[in-house]
Amino acid sequence: MFFREKHKSSKVKLPKVPPVPVESVGRPESHIALLGDFFVVVHDLKSVESLRRNGCFGILTTKPNSEDVETQILILMKEEAFFLHFCLQCLTLVNDQDEVQSTRAIFQRFCSQKKNFISTFVAYQYLKSKKWVIKSGLKFCTDFLLYRESPSSYHSSYAVFIQSIDSDALSGTDIQALHRATEISGKEILILKVHASNESREDCLETKFKNYTVSEVNPSRFTFHPTQST
Repeated sequence: MFFREKHKSSKVKLPKVPPVPVESVGRPESHIALLGDFFVVVHDLKSVESLRRNGCFGILTTKPNSEDVETQILILMKEEAFFLHFCLQCLTLVNDQDEVQSTRAIFQRFCSQKKNFISTFVAYQYLKSKKWVIKSGLKFCTDFLLYRESPSSYHSSYAVFIQSIDSDALSGTDIQALHRATEISGKEILILKVHASNESREDCLETKFKNYTVSEVNPSRFTFHPTQST
């Protein structure tokens, strides 16, 4: 499926967008979330409201409590949860025994649950630095969707596919399939390539993540030949 002929894609810059107000997602370590097998869940209503209001984090849904009363909870992606915990230092993560988890334990757990977690988190952090609101792209068979501001006010602008450190290049056929999945909703495709500058085996996570860089590829469906690859 992949071809020897390589497509030399230009690196493009995402347009600057207005920052989402994040004057406060709470004091450091002020929110608590439960680590699940697939998701990270915030139950406290004040935390749910704060994280939604200040940064548009998570997906709001409902769940019956012990009294069978529907209550609001916030579902966080792994990348969101680690960003809030590691970068913003405003989220404490606990297991189902209510034991507080260390940053190292959280990182190892996420990596074991999602083999390309390092790449997706590096890409998430990169996009956050550009002030995008980021949601899951599962509906469109991509990694993320990018919004200029709150999803309740805007449609997503980009569907993001992350090309991980050890993954094969995308073929032209792959690119066209991505375009077909998103063109009806008026989204553009953005490919983020995550590169490791050296063998990153640092024990210190802050040092480890500095060894990665991200480049952008914005392929056009009508100029990208099916036999080419990124």
